[in-house]
Amino acid sequence: MSDAHKDAHKEASKLVVVSGASGHLGQAIVQSFLGQPGVNVIALGRSRTTHSEEILARWRDQSSEITYLFSDELPVGDRALTSRIKEAFPRGKIVALINNAASQALGALGELTSEHWMAMFNDTFHSVVTLTQEVLTVMDQGSAVVNISSVEACVAFPNHGAYASAKAALEAYTRSIAEEYAPLGIRANTVAPGLIDRDGLAQGWPQGYQAWQRTAPSGTPVTAEQVARVVAFLASSESSGVSGTVIPVDGGWLSSARLSL
Repeated sequence: MSDAHKDAHKEASKLVVVSGASGHLGQAIVQSFLGQPGVNVIALGRSRTTHSEEILARWRDQSSEITYLFSDELPVGDRALTSRIKEAFPRGKIVALINNAASQALGALGELTSEHWMAMFNDTFHSVVTLTQEVLTVMDQGSAVVNISSVEACVAFPNHGAYASAKAALEAYTRSIAEEYAPLGIRANTVAPGLIDRDGLAQGWPQGYQAWQRTAPSGTPVTAEQVARVVAFLASSESSGVSGTVIPVDGGWLSSARLSL
């Protein structure tokens, strides 16, 4: 394939935008789209680091159809991201937005200040609203928004009140997108992961890990890849009849009694 042909193919690509791309789940979500025919992935991060460069190198070992953008390198102003994407992909179309960026600062309700609450909502909810509103302006019929919530949005955990509240707001926002943008042919759904396994989790948090093993019907935490596969499904035309819903990926934890009998 000639360079000119490659450039034309790239420009005409379907674009999938993934925020929070450097995290454990974010990396799995990006990888779930890499290599899909005609798809370019736009990974979003807060700032460029040695870690992000290492991640990008691993992604590029799998596919050349990956672009990593950082919010602190974008120009200030409305539609800075979509304008940058348009410059790189003049004929590209954003077909899916995956909102995975979040903060999980912990604290008892009595200890959280107004600043703590504002920081949590800015990082976990308001930033999603801002990005989504910008991207929705350039989305066409058949596009999809997938927001990453948590089982904590509907089940209380000690010291997680601010995070859970922000995720619950995100789920309500998703339903509103689904309702208001349905006439334009745009869908919106939420994925709510349970405990996601990762290297060192069982050793670093044995009490929580063992509690999940006892109470989840599957007997184990889920993997980031299991969550990412559901995200990829909801972003695809295969789920064209699904909108406005929350899909738990938790091994059955939410639907069980969560009792050790």
